[in-house]
Amino acid sequence: MQNVFYGTFCKLILRNILKKNKLFAAIFAFIISVLVLMFVPFLQVLVVKQFNGSDKSKKYFSHYAAKNGFVINYRHSVNKGLVSDFYRTGKNGSLFLYETHFVNYGAGISEPDEIPGAEFKVLSSGVYALTSLNRELDQLVMAVGVVANHSIEIAEQEFFLTEYFESQTRLLIFVKRVSLFAYLFSSSRF
Repeated sequence: MQNVFYGTFCKLILRNILKKNKLFAAIFAFIISVLVLMFVPFLQVLVVKQFNGSDKSKKYFSHYAAKNGFVINYRHSVNKGLVSDFYRTGKNGSLFLYETHFVNYGAGISEPDEIPGAEFKVLSSGVYALTSLNRELDQLVMAVGVVANHSIEIAEQEFFLTEYFESQTRLLIFVKRVSLFAYLFSSSRF
């Protein structure tokens, strides 16, 4: 009963103050708006973090990659050729592998007829491409390779994962919404 009275009393006082003082009302509205913008998770980011079950593990955010896509580059373990996997974000926050480029075939490189709708192309540079892959993933789990020299390419800038994580570290890559505060102050960014 006291809580109802207290809440009603506070509402009446606030309503009277806001009616009498327009400047106070504007400042109050501005402060509330800033708080909402800072702490409500609305910013979609790509997250690259250590896969160890802890939310406090080392992680990196990229708003640009979530919005415009990214590329995972690595050396193939068998033929040692460069492979580039192209990803974009789906509407529901999933990842879509939509294209792969490689210099020659090796174990683990898919044939176009193994993937419904996939097309094989030879690019002008002589690189092979599998396009129209449209493989949807909730998240990507990978390990930072010793020989593979994994990198993530965002906005034509390449970040070698061994500069951020130790070799053999398991990584989890996914898209999620974070607050502006978390994006600006709580994490490192690509």
